Amino acid sequence: MTTMEELELDEPGYFWWRDEAYPADHFASENGVTGRLKIKKSGEINLELDSVLPRKDAGHGITRVLGRKKGEETPRAIQGILKTSGRRVILVDAVYSGGQFHSHRFTWERYLATMCLLGETDFPSNRTIPTFSKIELNLTGLENWLVHGTLKYSSTRRTFRVRLDEYRGPVYQTPFGRLAFEKRTEVDGLDGMHHFKASVRELMTLTLRRSRSFQVEEVREEFVHLQDLFTVLSGSSYQLKWPSVVLSKGKRIYTLIFRRVGGIAKAPELHELPLKFDAIKSQFGDIYSAWREKREAFGPGFFYYLSTKRDAKMYVENHFSNLIQGLESFHRTKYGDKPVTGALQEKIDRIVAQVGKSDDRRWIRGKLVHACEPSLAERLSELFTALPIGIDHDLLKTFATTCAHLRNDIAHYGGLRSRTASASFLRDTSLKNEVVGYLYHMTLLNEIGLSGHAIKVWAGENLAGMVYRHYLVAIGFLKPAGTK
Repeated sequence: MTTMEELELDEPGYFWWRDEAYPADHFASENGVTGRLKIKKSGEINLELDSVLPRKDAGHGITRVLGRKKGEETPRAIQGILKTSGRRVILVDAVYSGGQFHSHRFTWERYLATMCLLGETDFPSNRTIPTFSKIELNLTGLENWLVHGTLKYSSTRRTFRVRLDEYRGPVYQTPFGRLAFEKRTEVDGLDGMHHFKASVRELMTLTLRRSRSFQVEEVREEFVHLQDLFTVLSGSSYQLKWPSVVLSKGKRIYTLIFRRVGGIAKAPELHELPLKFDAIKSQFGDIYSAWREKREAFGPGFFYYLSTKRDAKMYVENHFSNLIQGLESFHRTKYGDKPVTGALQEKIDRIVAQVGKSDDRRWIRGKLVHACEPSLAERLSELFTALPIGIDHDLLKTFATTCAHLRNDIAHYGGLRSRTASASFLRDTSLKNEVVGYLYHMTLLNEIGLSGHAIKVWAGENLAGMVYRHYLVAIGFLKPAGTK
């Protein structure tokens, strides 16, 4: 059963098909029905109607309910007005998810959707899904990363003053659109006749514009691109608020809500941040462009790391496997397949020539087709030693070999190859997860254009590197503080 804490919205309303025409002087279709809309904090959208929405392709109510199967119908937009708040809503891709037919009481049906638009003003009356000129992300929760806050106050015996500094945020022109950071101020508590309490809050937003309009699916994709980028830059799986969108023609603003995983992580603290916005402010546009391009080019090489930051619970072994598989995929994409060199081909030919039977020669030649391909340990070693983190390369190579052996054991044996019980196995694997996770994280940052100096600062003896260095000491890469 869903609790109130799990719900983003729970409100009755009046609903009808979005593509259905009705008079311009009506605020809704006459063919609508009442129902209740519930939206979970995860973005799960469910609509339960008190009756059945009329459909031209169906006749009697019994055929409209009993003759339908879940998930087999083409998604169709449902529009509505909520009873208590008066907000307008469009379920963009509603599909039938169940219902009941009754002959002596009302028949009802349910719909679910993966996306919906929610706002205070009416939608355009053209019966299509709106398009948008601007996407806006509320960056509340990333204040520590932004190093944001200009509020100052002073008081005397007679007055209390709050002052905010003017802030002109940076703007970046990229191949994917125009990015702009903007500051806003919110003041609450000044409603009513008597003002006895007020709160003032600064917040930062990031807007994205481009020459052509955004379709609603594109808004979701752009938000995911930026959310994932902030996950990598902040080292946190903290989820941003739902994006706001502005209509292509006009200034009407709506919120796009959609299904997503996670959402339980708290806003990152100062000691958890690998870097801050000031360190990349001048190159943020280039980093965003590189992120967009390489996220698509590397595919699993990026996605496997993000999968470990989704707030989804995983077994320690699965977490480790995801990290290593992601790094292997990253290496294969970055360096490609190495061709067989002349010297190696000559060696293969010499070995094959020494085999007497022709069938055996074909078999051994087939086995040597991938002889030039680097091993998993070599792939990991090449990635780890390329990082500017000041750790002895021999230690990194040994660690890469250990990780490769463990991944193969997990993949082929489900655990340790020896099959012996080990009380320290999970603890040791968990420690490797932390170290490999840091090295993977740095590899991605390095790939999208973060400077070697910025990575060194993260790995250095400062607040952000304290946790990182703790695990490096535990794994044996560094000596404990105070020892020679």
